[in-house]
Amino acid sequence: MIVTFVLGVIFLVNYYFNWIDQLKISLGLASDQQAKLNSALGNLMIMLGAEAAIGFLAFLFFLLGSRSTTQIVSFSNSNNQNNSSNDLDTINENHTSIKNIREVEDILEQFFENEQKKMEKVLWKIANDLDAVQGAIFLTKQKDAEMKQIELFAGYAYYLPESKVLTYEFGEGLAGQVAKDGRLVNISSIPEGYISVISGLGKSSPTNLILVPIKNEQEEALGVIEIASFREFDQKDELFLKEVALLLAKEIDINQITA
Repeated sequence: MIVTFVLGVIFLVNYYFNWIDQLKISLGLASDQQAKLNSALGNLMIMLGAEAAIGFLAFLFFLLGSRSTTQIVSFSNSNNQNNSSNDLDTINENHTSIKNIREVEDILEQFFENEQKKMEKVLWKIANDLDAVQGAIFLTKQKDAEMKQIELFAGYAYYLPESKVLTYEFGEGLAGQVAKDGRLVNISSIPEGYISVISGLGKSSPTNLILVPIKNEQEEALGVIEIASFREFDQKDELFLKEVALLLAKEIDINQITA
């Protein structure tokens, strides 16, 4: 482009001087008149040259600006591709969560010998999805007019003698506190021995615990889900358990399940 511009300028300058000579000959001007004409045409040439230079610079800046814009768009497209990749990852994760939630719904729609067996199946499903080693579902029990408590209704790898009933008053222990406050609790590095898991390999203690309140639409505490694992629970796990808690709340309300 620059070479073309320079060649064009050379052509115009050569054409200009040839045109001046032809004009002088055709007009038959005297020497003093030719000098005046040269001065006037010289000034005109300077003005035209300045305008041409300004126009060239403006055109050059325009091209440079267009190139910068193109680069920005390309960079933006690169970012969009990264964002799209992240969005796809998120969609895949959400798809997995939705699939797991629907499978919990399917369990709740199935016929079981009793509601306890159904809840145990739900806990088994949760444990498999979250790599959990232990789980429990506590249901609210009205002890008297003034005192509420939660009682263990179903468990997964939860070893408790059949003759023993595990209960917490509202506000007692972690499960009782979650029932009272109605807020999810996610704990890492729980104290050694707080929870024990017995297997063929011996006795071990999970290090992470999450407790989720089960509440109906009126925000009444119907129970608590308690899940233990050797790995930390992330936000995706919390959202999944909240959805499960909503499903359990409907199940408890519809079937009037009590501890």
